[in-house]
Amino acid sequence: MKRLFLLVFLPLVFCAEVVLKNASFERDLADWHNGGGKPVVDKGNGVEGVQSLLLEGADRTAVVQSIEIEEGVTYELTCYVKGEDIPAGDNRGARIILEGNKRWRRITSREDNSNETGTFDWRYVKGQFTAKDLESTTIKIAPTLIGGGKAWYDNIQVRALNAESNEELATRKFFRRNYGSSVAECLLYPGQCAEQGSKGVRGFFVPGDPVDLHMVLKGAGRCSISLNVKDWHGNTLWNDELQDVQMPYSNTFVLEGNFPKGYYYIEAEVKDEAGARAYFCQCGFVVQDMPLEKRDTFYSFGYGVDGSFAEGYKRIGTGNISLKLFWQTFYKRTLQFLLDYNLNAYKPFLENDDFELDVHVHTAPTREMRQDDEALAEGYSCLTDEMQKFLHDLVTEFAKATKGRIATWSSGQEIASSATMKAKYCGTWSEAMYHQMVLGRIVSRAVRKVEPGMRFLVGANNQMSSIEPYERIVMEDLKDDYDGYLIDCYTGNWNLMLGNVPPPEAKTLEFLEKSSELAASLGKSPIIRNNETGYCVSYGSPLDSGMTVQQAEYTARSIILNRVAGALSYELHRPNNVYEKGQNDVNSMSMVTIWRTIKDDQGEAAGVPLPGAAMYATLTRELAFVKCVSRFVYGSFYAYIFEREDGKRVAAIWNKDRSVDVDFAISESAKLVTMMGEESTFAGNGTLKISTAPIYLVTDQEAQALAVEIQTALENSVPPYRVSALRENAQELAVYLNNFGNDTVAGEIVVEGRAPVAVSLLPHLVKKVLIPYTGKGTFVQAGKITAFEDEAPALVSVPRVLSKPVLDGKGIWLTGMSSFKLEYPQDIFPRSALQPEKAYFKTTYSPDKHNISAECNLAYNDEFLFLAAKVDDPIHCQHFDPQNLWRGDALQFAFAVDAVPPASVCFDDREPNRIGKLNYAIALHEDGQVKIGLLVGEKASAEIRGNVIRQGDNTFYEVAIPWKAIGMTPQPGAVLRMGFVIFDGISPTDKEAPYWLSFAQGVAGGQDSAKFAPLVLE
Repeated sequence: MKRLFLLVFLPLVFCAEVVLKNASFERDLADWHNGGGKPVVDKGNGVEGVQSLLLEGADRTAVVQSIEIEEGVTYELTCYVKGEDIPAGDNRGARIILEGNKRWRRITSREDNSNETGTFDWRYVKGQFTAKDLESTTIKIAPTLIGGGKAWYDNIQVRALNAESNEELATRKFFRRNYGSSVAECLLYPGQCAEQGSKGVRGFFVPGDPVDLHMVLKGAGRCSISLNVKDWHGNTLWNDELQDVQMPYSNTFVLEGNFPKGYYYIEAEVKDEAGARAYFCQCGFVVQDMPLEKRDTFYSFGYGVDGSFAEGYKRIGTGNISLKLFWQTFYKRTLQFLLDYNLNAYKPFLENDDFELDVHVHTAPTREMRQDDEALAEGYSCLTDEMQKFLHDLVTEFAKATKGRIATWSSGQEIASSATMKAKYCGTWSEAMYHQMVLGRIVSRAVRKVEPGMRFLVGANNQMSSIEPYERIVMEDLKDDYDGYLIDCYTGNWNLMLGNVPPPEAKTLEFLEKSSELAASLGKSPIIRNNETGYCVSYGSPLDSGMTVQQAEYTARSIILNRVAGALSYELHRPNNVYEKGQNDVNSMSMVTIWRTIKDDQGEAAGVPLPGAAMYATLTRELAFVKCVSRFVYGSFYAYIFEREDGKRVAAIWNKDRSVDVDFAISESAKLVTMMGEESTFAGNGTLKISTAPIYLVTDQEAQALAVEIQTALENSVPPYRVSALRENAQELAVYLNNFGNDTVAGEIVVEGRAPVAVSLLPHLVKKVLIPYTGKGTFVQAGKITAFEDEAPALVSVPRVLSKPVLDGKGIWLTGMSSFKLEYPQDIFPRSALQPEKAYFKTTYSPDKHNISAECNLAYNDEFLFLAAKVDDPIHCQHFDPQNLWRGDALQFAFAVDAVPPASVCFDDREPNRIGKLNYAIALHEDGQVKIGLLVGEKASAEIRGNVIRQGDNTFYEVAIPWKAIGMTPQPGAVLRMGFVIFDGISPTDKEAPYWLSFAQGVAGGQDSAKFAPLVLE
C-alpha cells in the first residue's frame, strides 16, 4: 500500500451554497428585516415562483438579512433585478448593499458596478466578496433603492466560489477536527524514541532516517483513510489510500524516502462508510542534522520543561535548562515532600551532564501565602514568617542536594504583573516590590551559604516602562546580593490569538539595551539574561498556516535580536506543554513553540513538532557560539552578520513587512539555509526572496566585505521612488508617487484590465495620479515593478436623516439606523495595551477586569454631521481641562476634506499638517459638565454641539458638527475623511488614558489624516 513518489494534487472546484432564508420572497417578507421605507412583496411578478421584492419611494427603502461566512473563502452573490423609472445622479438608484464591520460593498448588474437606474426588464446580477473585504464573518445583505422609481429583486443566492469548500476551509483552521460521530478520535504522531523502535526523537529525524508515522482511530464501523505527506512548500511527497478499514484501527507507516532537511506536515482525512468526511488531522516532523557536540547555552528552556522530553531538548540543540523551583504551595505540603518533588521532576537533567543547569526561584507568592487580613490591617509585613523560613529551608536543602551540578541560581518576579493582576498575585506595587526584595535576598544568601562562589542573578521585569520607576528601586536595594540582571523581554501583546501583535523589531533591542544600561549603572555586568519570552497561539491552530507560522517567524527574529544585543541566554517559554484538562479545546491558549502534545494510544505524551521546532533547530546549529559584528537596517530590511567559533560568517536577513526579490552579488559562494533548515548553495550572484522568515547565508567571506555587499544589494532592491495609494472617492483611487532621486523617472501605472497610464516623476516631488478605483496595481519603471494597494480603510457609508436629531441623551433619532461596533481586542490601540500582564482587560489573568466596547453611529443632514457612541465602560475618569480631555474618558474626532499623501511616500513623515484643522474632544467632566475642547488648529467659526450622559456602566456621546466648521457642503456621493477615537481613563492618578478604541488610525498615537476613514454620504 505504501508508495513514495512526488505528487501534486490540483484542487477540485467546489461551490457551496450559503443558506439565505426566503431568498425568492415566496413567504412574503419572512426572515427579512425592514431596512427603511415601506418594502412590499409583488405577488404577481416573480422570476422563479410568483412573488418578488418590490422597493419604491424617494427615501431609502430596503430589507436586510444577515448571514455567516467563513474567512478565506470567496463568495458569489447572484440575483435578478428589474427597474422602472429609477432616476440617476447623486446617490440615487438600486443596488444590493453588503455590510460588515463598518465596511460596505455594492453589487449591481452593471459592468462598472454603478447603481441600477432607468427602466429595464429582469437583469442577472453577479458579484463577489470575502470576509476580508468587509472585515467580518457576519454580513448584512440589503437590497436597497434610494431616490424614487421602482425596483424588484428576486432569487437572491450566495455561494462559496473558490476551490476551497467551507469544509476544506474549516479543516485548515484547525490541526484536527471531528465532523461526525463515527470516529471518536484520530491520533497522528511521528516517531518518539528508540524504545518504540523509531529512529526519531520526539518527531526529529536526521537525513536518511526512515520516518515512522503512527495512526490510531477510535470508533466503530468501517471507514476509508487518505494520508498525504507534504513539504513546507505544499508539495506532496508521499501518500497512501486505505479502503474498507475496520475501527478501532492502529497502524505504523514507515516512509523509507531520503527526506532532506526541513519541516514536513502530514494530513489525514477519514471518511465514513457513506463517503462523508468524518475526521481530519495534521501532524508534523523535522529532518535536521544531529546537534553540535558542544551545544550553545544561549539556547535555554525553562518554564514547562518536562524530564521525559530531555532527549528531545538535546536533539533540538538546547544547551541550557532552567529548573524552576516549585515551592508556592508549601502551606499544603511538607518541606520534604516538595524537596523530593523537585528532585524527582528534574532527575533526568540532574543525573547526566547533557545540559548546563540553572535554578530559578519565582518569588511572587499566592494570595494564601500573605498575612491574614487582620495582620495586614494592623500594618504588619505582607509576608508571614512561616513562608520566609520555609523558602529559606527549601532553597538550602535543594542547593545541598544539587551542589556542584548547578551553574547559576536566580530569583525573579514580574513586578508589573504581580502588581496589576490582582486575582493572581499580590495586587499592589508595594507588595510586589517587597516580595522581590525580601525573597530575592533570602534566596541569594541561602544559596551562597551552601556554595559561596555561586553566580546569582535577580530581576525578571517584563515591562520596559517599569525599568526606571520600579525596577531601579528593587535592583538598587539588592545590588550586594547578585552578580547579574535578568528580565522577561515582552515588548507588547504576546498573544497571537488577539491578533495585531507588534513585531519583535519594534521594541526588543531597546528593551534589552535599557536593561543592560540599568545593570551597568548599578556596577554590574551589562550582559543580561532574557529569562522568558514566547508567543501564544491557539491549541487548535493548523501546522502549515496562520498563527503557528507567524509564531515561528516572530520567535526566530526575536532570538536573532537577542543575539545581536549580546544577551547571556534566551529562555523560550514553554517549548512543549503537558496534557492538561481543556487542552483539546481548539481555541484554548497554548503558549507552546516546539511541540504540541497529544496523548498516544498508551496514554503517554507524544510530541508533534510545530513549525517553530524546525526554526529553532536551524538556529541552534547555524547561530551557535556567535558574535554579531555588523548590523544593517534599511527600511523594512534587517541584516545582521555574525562570526562563529568555526570561523564561518553567517548573515541573517529578513524583511519584517513583506516578501521582496533581491539581486545579490557577493564575492564568495555561500550555503543558503531557510528558516526551516532547507539547504542549498548560493553561487554568489542571483536573486533571493527576502521575506518575513529569516534566511541564513553561511560563508567564509570576510565579515566587513560581506556586510557591504549585502547592504548594497538591499539598498539597490529599493527603487529611488515610493508609491502608495489612497481611495479618493467612491469611483477613484489616488496613486501617490515620490521620486527621491535627482533625475526624472518615467514609468507606467499598470492595473489589470485597463490601459497603462504613463507617468513622469520629477525629482523630489510628490505626484498624485487619479485612476478608476481598482484597489491595487503596479508602477513599472525600467523593469522594476512596485506594487501598490489602497492603504485607506474601506468606504464607510453615512446615511442621511430627514428629521432633526435632538441631542438629549435619549438617542431616539438613532431608531432604525444601522450601527457599528468598536470592541476588544481588534479596535484597541496602542497594541502594546493588549499585553496581558498590563491587566487592562478581562482575561484568565485578570478575571475581574472589563472589556470596553462602543456602539457607534454616523449620519448627516444639510446642516450637521452627527456622531453617536454608546460606550460600555464601568469606570469613568475625567478631570482634565478642555485642551487635555484626551487624557481621560473622552471622544476625540478629526476631519480632513482634502486628502494628504500617505506618510510612506513623504520625504519626512513628520511633515506639518498631517492632520486637519478641525480636531476636537468631548467629555463628561467630573464636575458634571459636558466639555468640548479644541485640540489642534484654529477655533471653528460655527459651534459644535454635543451631549454626554452616564447611565449605569455606559457613557453616551452625541455630537453634531456643522458642515460650515468642516468646510464643505454635503452632497450625496461626496467623500469626507474622518477619524475618531474613544479614550478610556482607568484611574484618577494616571497622567493620561493608557489606550483607546479606534474607528480609524491617525487621530491618536501619531496624527495623520491620510489614515482617516473615507466617509461617503448616501
